[in-house]
Amino acid sequence: MREDIKITLIVCGVAVLLLGLAALLYWLCKMHAARKAALEGVQDEEELPPVDESPLPPRAESPLPPRAESPLFRLEDTELGPRNIPVSGMESCVLSPEGILNSEGEPNWSGNVILVDFTEGPFREGRYTGEEASNALYRALGIFGDPVSDGVRGYLSAGGSAFDSGMICEGPGWRACVVHLERGVFFGRITDDPPEDDVQEACLWALRRVCMSVLSSKPGDFDSFTLLIPFLGPEIYPGNVSQSAAIGAFANGFRIAFCGQFRALLLSRGIQVVVCCGDRETQLALAEAMDKVRQKMDQEAGKTPDSPAR
Repeated sequence: MREDIKITLIVCGVAVLLLGLAALLYWLCKMHAARKAALEGVQDEEELPPVDESPLPPRAESPLPPRAESPLFRLEDTELGPRNIPVSGMESCVLSPEGILNSEGEPNWSGNVILVDFTEGPFREGRYTGEEASNALYRALGIFGDPVSDGVRGYLSAGGSAFDSGMICEGPGWRACVVHLERGVFFGRITDDPPEDDVQEACLWALRRVCMSVLSSKPGDFDSFTLLIPFLGPEIYPGNVSQSAAIGAFANGFRIAFCGQFRALLLSRGIQVVVCCGDRETQLALAEAMDKVRQKMDQEAGKTPDSPAR
């Protein structure tokens, strides 16, 4: 009788183990299907310019700080909030008259944010240094002058032109990480006025890179965040490029980058996009330029002004 009980217990144990393995296999298949669907969603409905598909450098392993109370971007001075201009036809995207930092060099954000940084310092010197604006950002994040990780250094020495270090910086009420894009790779070839093609390619490439980075991050890590993008003014272009040309180029590239499946991916993940214009005049000019680009794209698609937005 005792042997029968022992055999029964063994059989039950094996059955429970098999059920557990089956449940685990089902969960893994479900996660794989979701990840595959999300990655396929990154492919736009229209043909995209060539992008760099090289692997991301190893992410730094660092413990996550406590989650911020609110994952959404908001200006520290709530009275400035109404000055944000929604981008017509693009849900969850606004133009802010503020810069990424305030006049005192402190963060203009709260919650979870991913910052897009165009500077040469980390690529050329292997440290978080660069031009004045980037240095101020690095100081606010507490990484100014720090060397990049060994994994990132090896990636850059092999010709990498973008990286997400995996570091998560935190302050009172916020967490942030930075996606670094080597500006010269995208803007060094610009000779035409306006330099729209190169900006289109840069916007598309940056957006895909950010999405890939987020989709490959650890579970629970930045599951909801705001993407902060600085306006790229004429100073980043070689030669004599006017402010109006830079605004037109940015508006055109941004519109193309954030349409179709890219926008669907952002919306599905609850990602808010904020373009930090730096001043009210640039904000208004960029809003007008983006509206003109939208009208042009709608006309090319055979839509009337009253048609639903793309």
